[in-house]
Amino acid sequence: MVDARMPEKYLVDRRVMRLSAEAFRAFVVLTMWSVSNRTDGLILADDLPLIPLATEALTVDLVAAELCQVVDRGWMLSDFKSTQTSRSELEILENNRRREREKKQRQRGTVRGEVPGAVPGDVSPGTAQARQGKARQGKEGPPLTIETDEEPNRFCEKHPRGGVSCGPCADARHLHELWAKAQKARPTPTPPRGPVIPECTAHPGYPLQPTCAACEREAHAA
Repeated sequence: MVDARMPEKYLVDRRVMRLSAEAFRAFVVLTMWSVSNRTDGLILADDLPLIPLATEALTVDLVAAELCQVVDRGWMLSDFKSTQTSRSELEILENNRRREREKKQRQRGTVRGEVPGAVPGDVSPGTAQARQGKARQGKEGPPLTIETDEEPNRFCEKHPRGGVSCGPCADARHLHELWAKAQKARPTPTPPRGPVIPECTAHPGYPLQPTCAACEREAHAA
């Protein structure tokens, strides 16, 4: 959410004090429109019909009061740069907030033994994040047991080709190393030892019994 500011100097600014009520409302709404749409004070002529309480006649009053300037594509609010937050500044703030959220999520995940960057409760079983979570648990807890033949990715979902060093990529590489070790350490199945005992068709799962007529017939047939 972004707020449009009306500085206290407007309480004694002659340009604002001399406006009509309609022109003042239009000035406030135009400022809010520009902040919300991140136009840096530019009001396009094509957008004017979309802005409540703002008309072309009122923009004439704002231009006369030197609160607005006529430009090629519409109007420019004169005090916008000195009173409002620009688009580039808002993007920087949003990026900083996003990085701070991700940092706190990674810190919480490290304390709880979860995957850094993952939001608790948002990881579905069988996904790459779930496998990476097991890998991180393998670092801090009991050894990880790989129970699948599917080779996991070497990198995270955001960087499928690698080339970027991030926490999820490190977890993915660790998981892949554990998987490779598990494949090498997997024992080769050995055939059953001893002679094969014929099974009774009348009693599945039991060997041939001489007391059973069916078993005797099978014995003679063999």
